[in-house]
Amino acid sequence: MRTNIKILVLATFLLIVKTAICYPVGIDPNASDTIYIDSVVTNSIGSSSIPVYVFNDESLAGIEISLTYNSADVQVDSFSFTGGRIENYTLKGSDKLTNNSITIYCYALSEGLIPKGNGFIGNLYFSFSSNINPQIVTIDSITLTLGDREYSNVFSDSVANAFKPTFIKGYLDVQGGSCCLGDRG
Repeated sequence: MRTNIKILVLATFLLIVKTAICYPVGIDPNASDTIYIDSVVTNSIGSSSIPVYVFNDESLAGIEISLTYNSADVQVDSFSFTGGRIENYTLKGSDKLTNNSITIYCYALSEGLIPKGNGFIGNLYFSFSSNINPQIVTIDSITLTLGDREYSNVFSDSVANAFKPTFIKGYLDVQGGSCCLGDRG
């Protein structure tokens, strides 16, 4: 009996080591998958949206994108998947984490894996006061632990190996909220 347990433990250990060598957790196995946030200049009064894009060179079982922004003068209202690559997936959404952070997620279920590709996944919607001072708001990645859950930027491949994609931050350049002061016509 003890010999069987030792063999089982040894076989399990070898399987774990082999798996760790073949599929190291945390490392993208191919070309660097990427999350990139667009940069937008806005003259609009009170709101704006920023496109979010993803490049993946392998099919994915899941995407998690956690973002933060550096201004108390703007608020994230929502995230919309409309028109994006993962619009038709069932298990997707966004959650506000703190006053200045949000997580966006999508997990493949019966629809099949998220296919290889490059492109738009959705819009991040911001609101702000109509008299906001001109400023550049940086939208960057964040890793945040709330309770027993860590939020970060993570993709998972077809066999649920998690890895971190490259992240390219974006900017919301708010030109100011005053519409027409001093303009004639």
